[in-house]
Amino acid sequence: MTSLSDQLSNFVDAAGDQSSGGQGRSADHDHGIVLKGPWENFADGFAEHTRRNARALAMAGLPVALRSLSPRIRIAMGEELQIDEDYKDLLQKTVAVVDAQIFQLVPVDGSLSVLTAHRYYSFEEQKIINSRKVFYTVWERFSGLRQDDRIALKSVGQVWVSCQASKKFLVNEGLDESKVKVFPCPYLPSDPILALSSEIKRKNARPTFYHVGKWEPRKEQRNVLGGFLLAFNPGECSLLIKTSEKSPYFDGYPSNIAVSIEEWLADERVKARGWTKQNIGQDVFAVTKRLSSSQMINLHRTGDCYVSLSRGEGFDMPAFDAKMAGNLMLYTPSGGPQDFAHPEDVCVQSSGLIDAHPFYRWEKGSQYLDYEMEEVVRGYRLAADKVRAQVSAKRSLEDFSALCVGQRMAEAVKELGELGF
Repeated sequence: MTSLSDQLSNFVDAAGDQSSGGQGRSADHDHGIVLKGPWENFADGFAEHTRRNARALAMAGLPVALRSLSPRIRIAMGEELQIDEDYKDLLQKTVAVVDAQIFQLVPVDGSLSVLTAHRYYSFEEQKIINSRKVFYTVWERFSGLRQDDRIALKSVGQVWVSCQASKKFLVNEGLDESKVKVFPCPYLPSDPILALSSEIKRKNARPTFYHVGKWEPRKEQRNVLGGFLLAFNPGECSLLIKTSEKSPYFDGYPSNIAVSIEEWLADERVKARGWTKQNIGQDVFAVTKRLSSSQMINLHRTGDCYVSLSRGEGFDMPAFDAKMAGNLMLYTPSGGPQDFAHPEDVCVQSSGLIDAHPFYRWEKGSQYLDYEMEEVVRGYRLAADKVRAQVSAKRSLEDFSALCVGQRMAEAVKELGELGF
């Protein structure tokens, strides 16, 4: 009887040739795994997530080749050159027969069906190929999934997500719970940010809050800023926001941080606290340029409490980095942060769900988190008190290490069935 691996080797996959062997040389592995994702971009958090997952699988002993979802000409500069060097072994490794493919992506609604269907395959052929596929997807909402995406997710061997809230979302949308696996974004043992947790922070009478993220309605930097201005008087605390300078047009939402500051300074409640155009720059700082890795580490070193007021998160890597640095966190139950929060971190309770901003073009009726600004203000003040009292919010994150996550991923891959390695 022909083995499943032999059957698979006869098919051309919808996303590319089953053989990834290099031109003019033998493949490094007779059988193995290909992980396809947007690994290339230095400045993109999801690309870093993809790279870490590939490394975690390799640390677990699996033969892994790291590939792009959409191959293109790449001209690496600056820190991208270091990325290429650090992952050279996985980028150059080749696999003769791909026993499993992992696609890591943030789905655009309706896009998953392209990866699960091919016009020239029979139903039986496509079923065999899809059974060895894994979709590692990120969902930043709590309801709303297109029917064709639901069908595509059900057709593949497994679906991986990075937080428990995303699993609950997909199970509520009809996926088999046993098929949905949770694997958080792992950290690598060489990550320099880990050393920050052992540093002794000075007692800070003027706590520093900080946030990192692209300016957009889901991330709600508008509320990060407004909650701070409503919670404190000038001179009490400081706030640093690292965000993007230019943003798409958002209907009914400030287009950038400068516009948001203008809007909040016009709020009578903010005026009553004493904030003006003349003094706000002494306590509120905005960074809109790209920061290097070392500069990002210094940001976590300087900050006392990370603020994540997102309405929906697949993981939230900057918040996770803040926890690796041993910092306090003020957060909403938006997804990822719930999984790595410490009991001493301050949670802004949800008041329910609201319709997602139309900018995201998700399925009609998609919803994400809602909360009250009064709760945000309360959270800011409680977090400031904890910083002043030097309350520790450090927690063990061993389960998030690349070795631990990689081992769990490897076990899940083996559940797909007969493998050639």
